[in-house]
Amino acid sequence: MSGGKTAGQQIVRVDRVLSSRVCILLIVQAWLSGCSVRDAFTAHTDVVAQAAGHELTVERLGQLIAAGNQIPLRREVVNRVAGLWVNYALLAHRLAEGDSLLDSATVVVALWSDAQQQTVTHYHEELVANNVTIAESVVDSAYRGLGG
Repeated sequence: MSGGKTAGQQIVRVDRVLSSRVCILLIVQAWLSGCSVRDAFTAHTDVVAQAAGHELTVERLGQLIAAGNQIPLRREVVNRVAGLWVNYALLAHRLAEGDSLLDSATVVVALWSDAQQQTVTHYHEELVANNVTIAESVVDSAYRGLGG
């Protein structure tokens, strides 16, 4: 190889040339289509979230956070507030369409973990009630052992 370059260095250089050509091509295409380069990379910067045809703007999100005096201004908290807005917007949309969200299948899906926990608790209590007996003397000695 001439100039002391290895094959790996030449491949990296070719990749850089190709990636810069792709960027130039994208900028030229954006310019020819009538939008500015700034618009091509910053479309909808004022919209934080969208749900059911509604948009949460940065200004509205700021108002929501400002209304709660104790809300810390951290990225994960702001993301959580935006996520809650999406959930409530979707809920409101479904309610406005007349969906009560109270059919048994929807309730079970929404509360599956609670339903599963109640089932396990019920069977556990049944097993304990039917199979475990504790003598009164054992309870008294355990109580005395606790300092009672």
